[in-house]
Amino acid sequence: MNGNRSCLLVPLLTLALVIATSVLLVVRQRTARPTAQLSPELQSVGANTVLGFDLEAPRGKLDTVELAVRQGDRRVVVITESLGATDASMGWGATMAADSLGLAEGPATLELVVRDAFWRPLGPGDEPTLTWPIVLDFSAPALAVSGASRYPQQGGAGIAILTSEPDARVEVICGDQTFVALAEANSGRHVAVFTLRHDHPVDLLLLARATDAAGNVSQRELPSVIRRGEFKTGQVTLKQEFLERKLPELLPNTPDLNRSQLADAFLRVNRDLRQQAAGKKHELARQTTAHPQWRGAFVQPRNTQVFSNYAETRDYRFDGDTLDTQVHLGFDLASTRQAPVPSAQAGTVVHAGPLTIYGNTVVVDHGLGVQTLYAHLSSFAVETGAQVGRGTVLGRTGTTGLAVGDHLHYEVLVQGYPTNPLQWWDGRWMRDHLDGPLVDANSTYRVAD
Repeated sequence: MNGNRSCLLVPLLTLALVIATSVLLVVRQRTARPTAQLSPELQSVGANTVLGFDLEAPRGKLDTVELAVRQGDRRVVVITESLGATDASMGWGATMAADSLGLAEGPATLELVVRDAFWRPLGPGDEPTLTWPIVLDFSAPALAVSGASRYPQQGGAGIAILTSEPDARVEVICGDQTFVALAEANSGRHVAVFTLRHDHPVDLLLLARATDAAGNVSQRELPSVIRRGEFKTGQVTLKQEFLERKLPELLPNTPDLNRSQLADAFLRVNRDLRQQAAGKKHELARQTTAHPQWRGAFVQPRNTQVFSNYAETRDYRFDGDTLDTQVHLGFDLASTRQAPVPSAQAGTVVHAGPLTIYGNTVVVDHGLGVQTLYAHLSSFAVETGAQVGRGTVLGRTGTTGLAVGDHLHYEVLVQGYPTNPLQWWDGRWMRDHLDGPLVDANSTYRVAD
């Protein structure tokens, strides 16, 4: 009897083992495979397009990835790459030179095969992890210069009117500064106000560039001759009493500073906080309207005198040593204490509040990327979002921020980059250098009286 039981036990155990192994193999084979998402999503792929994907492996680590394009009966592998089996999720990208793959313009399908390092009895499989319909487009977008400022000056502004496709991203390139051209409604024209750095090389060409949805690029030279600018130098002597009073205001979490710590704290303010303010200006520039809100010359506050100039190179000295050198990118305007500060032109207040070294600051957007900045105010007369006219009082002058005495620091900004304010006070300059090219291009915009 016991022998019969023993004889039955072995096959039963073997069967159980076979069933358990089979179940395990089936479970491992069916374990969730990697996933992929196209990021950002796109519909067109051009001659040289960068593709990005978010990859994730629910089990194991990401092992290999294969990117291919299928068009009709053809499947062309673009790239196969080992991911090293070290990460379970990652961003992955590849540049696809689609025009060199022997494919034709028109519909196609992206296929991405992602494999993980998780063992499966029948292997990882070759089924695409992601398929995505695309259109292959290798044609560069149309681009023409319809009008442009002929003689921009170092540190000065200009305008370009460009004709391109409605969905193209159109830009003006001025050295290391890029200005997005804003579409003029129902015209095919794109308008960009731009400015040159004060040290822009006079022989460095200005360029217009258009990039379509597929990433194809066209580029043209602007027909401009750059004139030299003349800029002053200056010196600021920092006194211990001033630094002891101002630095705690600008570095509120800093304890009382002794004399040996003042220099390092000042550098944090003059460099780091200045850089933060520059970033904020570019952030505010994105709030511009696509059409000009101004007409005619900008207003200089009454009874003010310029005592510090645009693009003035300043040495900051303390205890007989030069601590820092910075370029002053606006005008300092002197008047009476707590004098009213008028808006230079009509526009929308996009900022009314503190702004690092600038103290209490108002920024007004005038459209087409042009904004004005009013700093060191003692009080505000407007709030963010307010619509203002030329001459509307924005606040009163003061000494907030890194200000030695009561004055107004005034800047004109083009897409966040400072430009020479003196030009914008000159109605003739505006007619010749901004309105003239708009007229030449048959634009509906006018900015001069």
